[in-house]
Amino acid sequence: AELRRDMNLIERGHAFEQRYKGGLIWTVVLMGSTGFSALFMFLIHVVAVRLLKTEQYGEFASAIALVGIVGVAASSVQAATVQRVKKTTLDNSYFFSQPVEFLLLGAFSVLLGLIAFLMIGVSFSTAALLALWVPAAVMIARANGEIQGLEIQSLLHGATSMIAGATLLLSAVVLVLWTDVESLLIARLVVTVGCATFLLKLTNVPVKASLRFIDTRLIHSTVLVTSMWFAANLDVLLSRAALGETENGEIAIAAMLVNSVLLVPGLIAAVVYPRAIEFRTDRKKEKQLLAKAILLSGSIQTVMAVVLSILSRPLVNWLAGPTHFVAIDVIKPLSMAYIPLGIAIVVSQFVLALGTVRQSLMYVALTLGSAFILLNVHSDAYTFVNVLVGLSVILCVSLIAMSLHLIKKIKHEDS
Repeated sequence: AELRRDMNLIERGHAFEQRYKGGLIWTVVLMGSTGFSALFMFLIHVVAVRLLKTEQYGEFASAIALVGIVGVAASSVQAATVQRVKKTTLDNSYFFSQPVEFLLLGAFSVLLGLIAFLMIGVSFSTAALLALWVPAAVMIARANGEIQGLEIQSLLHGATSMIAGATLLLSAVVLVLWTDVESLLIARLVVTVGCATFLLKLTNVPVKASLRFIDTRLIHSTVLVTSMWFAANLDVLLSRAALGETENGEIAIAAMLVNSVLLVPGLIAAVVYPRAIEFRTDRKKEKQLLAKAILLSGSIQTVMAVVLSILSRPLVNWLAGPTHFVAIDVIKPLSMAYIPLGIAIVVSQFVLALGTVRQSLMYVALTLGSAFILLNVHSDAYTFVNVLVGLSVILCVSLIAMSLHLIKKIKHEDS
């Protein structure tokens, strides 16, 4: 009976897609679910910053940044799952054998926990919880890939919104009862694993089988996108290692507001990427697309940075309370840093569409070099953020130069 009910849900999803796809209801459902998901995730931070101490919120924000990096890396599993669902037969040469897969999952889990404990400075219990996010991220990526492969976008967006909403609700309840970082991470982990299990059951994929699925073909995209996510979270991650816990918490509060504006470059990047692939044999169109992408993302990020700078005091007072003077003061330079970072997120799509693993590794080296510089800035939050502004400009200019170099190598082909 449960299996029939689950299959009916998939069938209803297919019926909805066929009936409303491309229409107004379709657009409202997708935009509404995406908007609610983003709102719920933002409100989780608002709840956390209100109920946790400043130092605790800094640890929580650092942990969530690491969780985000794991989720981005696991997106290769989602993309590979889509390809698998679309193909009638599976080429087993693309995948590791089962023992190697579990060894790699275990190695990634231990590595993430060690990074969190030794470099980011979170507690041992928080580091252990973060290690558990590796298999959880693979589970949810596999489930999302199955649904996306079945071309039920409304179900995929609805599931994402449901997970964010359930996480917000459980996090609020948990924080009222137990005001600590570990309880908040446990709540998020429980919701993620629970929803992933339901979605895997919905698509008739055993939970254990979902963990035996690591693809080796998407190294380039995984490396580049993960590096971009890491670069966008340098402020929170590295301030915890380079500065005191209180200053890290203040920077995390400022980053909570400033990070929200990166949603727009992400949407622009989603539109730019397929166009960059489409024009990969036409140098002129590729250059025009690059110029438009830089102009649009730069203009939007600049406007948002100005608005955040003007409204920094009332926003921080409203969301976090009136005592966070450092957060108010660092929002302006942090907003300036996110202008080139927003442009870099969009420009990275050209490297992703035209480049190779070598270009991705070059960007990784540049990002790690920036991280090394920030780790050695031990003075105060203001100096840390101002150095971040300069490094963000360097990252952005380097990606633009790399994109122009790749476009220059394009050879025209007769249609």
